[in-house]
Amino acid sequence: MPKPTALEIYEGRPSHRPLPHGEPKPREIIPIAPEHLDEVGGAFYERLIQVMSSVPGWLTEADFATLGEAAYWYAEYRRYAEFIRTSGDTYVAAFTDSAGQEHQQFKPMPQVKMRKDAWVECMKLLDRLGLSPAARARMVMTRRQDEDDDLDSH
Repeated sequence: MPKPTALEIYEGRPSHRPLPHGEPKPREIIPIAPEHLDEVGGAFYERLIQVMSSVPGWLTEADFATLGEAAYWYAEYRRYAEFIRTSGDTYVAAFTDSAGQEHQQFKPMPQVKMRKDAWVECMKLLDRLGLSPAARARMVMTRRQDEDDDLDSH
């Protein structure tokens, strides 16, 4: 999946190929959190907004849906994690074998897989936005103009 030019500039281009021309440029705005987010999802959404708006050109109106979905899946992950913390991650299932003997077996709670799936979905979306640990590892930091001015004044 191609990256937005603003993110390419921020991360750097190891291949040194020229930047694409004619890319659509959505307006730089701070999108309002979707109404369907709960308190946890809304707080995570606001945190993502803070991080992304710190880099000029990174956050645009086109990011609204992806940000909302990432916040939703993060809230789901937290909900399942809390359930596992309070209820445990396994349960005992009783069954009778073909000889008529009863047995018990520990099985993982369904919420264990649901938590993992929610985390995977959240991380996919964060990576798409350039916010995952792997995406940060690919970034190349450059000095901003105002930092250069501060260094020159000393």
